[in-house]
Amino acid sequence: MDVPDDYGWVIFIEILIAFQLTLFTYVFVSPSRLKTFTPRFMKENFTEEFIEAFHREPDFQGYPDTGSGRFSKKLPLKDWYDFNNAQRIQWNYLEGAHAPLVCIPIAGLEFPYWTIGLGAAYIIGRTVYSIGYKMSGSRGRGIGAAILDISLLGLLIVAFVSCFYMVYD
Repeated sequence: MDVPDDYGWVIFIEILIAFQLTLFTYVFVSPSRLKTFTPRFMKENFTEEFIEAFHREPDFQGYPDTGSGRFSKKLPLKDWYDFNNAQRIQWNYLEGAHAPLVCIPIAGLEFPYWTIGLGAAYIIGRTVYSIGYKMSGSRGRGIGAAILDISLLGLLIVAFVSCFYMVYD
């Protein structure tokens, strides 16, 4: 089987999804981590407990909690809620990234234009989903979820048909 002339665009869409996943970690989650688990918050709430447990002064660097652990229990509800919404944006993307990343190169072998369009729709849907979730919590994800789910279903169908063509060609 020959690779279609426009297959480079198919791979470009695939790379854009991988880039978007990485970028959203820095846009949505990292700022939330820095705002939520500040060194001041950690020192004020956990220095004594840390010294008692480890017999040394804490450094409180890095990423101590995923939003549902020991450190987050002392967060004000709004900070905890905002942080967990940012975490959900990242985790939801991670949980679902395998499907388009597997389907796109397969679907693009037989149907490059459909694949490019559906992949672009997935990127747009994921962006709308993430912004909506960040702004309004889970109730803000509806439109984005619909766009990305429909585009993902389309990618799955096109990948399946592409496999069928390859087997019976």
